[in-house]
Amino acid sequence: MAHKIENRDAQMGTFQAWHGLTDVQQEITFEKSPLNWELERRPLFLSTALDGSSVKFHQDAIVCSDDGLPIGNAVKGSYGIIQNKQLFDTLISGLEDCNVKFKVASIGSVCDRTKVFISIELNEGKTFMVGNRQFDFYLNAISTHDGSGKAMFLDSSICTVCANTFSFNVNAFSKKNQGIKFSVKHTKNSQVSLINVASGIEDLISNRALFCAELAELGHKSVNDSIAEQFLTGFIVPETAKDFSTRSGNKVEEVFNLFKTGAGNSGENRLDLFSALTDYYTHSNTGKNIQAQFVSSEFGPSSKMKGRAFSALTSPGEFDRIVRLGSQLAMIS
Repeated sequence: MAHKIENRDAQMGTFQAWHGLTDVQQEITFEKSPLNWELERRPLFLSTALDGSSVKFHQDAIVCSDDGLPIGNAVKGSYGIIQNKQLFDTLISGLEDCNVKFKVASIGSVCDRTKVFISIELNEGKTFMVGNRQFDFYLNAISTHDGSGKAMFLDSSICTVCANTFSFNVNAFSKKNQGIKFSVKHTKNSQVSLINVASGIEDLISNRALFCAELAELGHKSVNDSIAEQFLTGFIVPETAKDFSTRSGNKVEEVFNLFKTGAGNSGENRLDLFSALTDYYTHSNTGKNIQAQFVSSEFGPSSKMKGRAFSALTSPGEFDRIVRLGSQLAMIS
């Protein structure tokens, strides 16, 4: 299941998602949401010898209050629980302080409750047009309950021309004040950190215009077929490669075709290259099952490649370096 909504999971939203499992509600409150349960820390014990005695294990189990079942693997003593309601209240209070119109669009969990999410539709300034492309933005709070990741607050854009969600963060930009993603570690001080997170939401929202300005600039930078192919070769083929394999060549050809004929593309500029790469790393099933591809696209290697593509296309020096690398690979192939 690409959606990764397991038996203990559920998703509520204001519209039916592609997986057809959404509990559609016009208005979403936390109390009636699928995340209205708490986490409890329970010590683990090891049975010893034949007398039935036991000693405390060095890790704890994280258990759900509603069904008494554990979530994910055991966690260390330093792990700090961030309750679902804490995540929800922090997000909502931050938005209220920013004095912007908003609406909870989606809330739920995936991966057997190990990952939870809250997605907010911001009605004020929600849609941006870049050329003939429309970008709709959502503010998201994402957290994990198995010690595998941080609680994150980030902006996502959904480009309707290719049904692609592209999440980008501070690492995609060179200047720290351009960052639009921040996170909180699951530590014993996580509750204090959550209070500080709310103050950053206003900056996160305001930086949307910067992202769209970057995209618009890409649309003004012309690229001919030769340069596009060299860039894609240098970008897709590992830098350690002395030549590129048939498989890599096929990838380059596939993305080049998206550059020329993909939805909304005309094969003329760097924005077409960006759209082609994000389309490819979101939808292409590169030898994986559909579920694995979905996880890779939104949380794993493919997500990182989309971020790397944005950085490479907006950085003059990096773009030129990758073009030169692709040209060299093409000459020795």
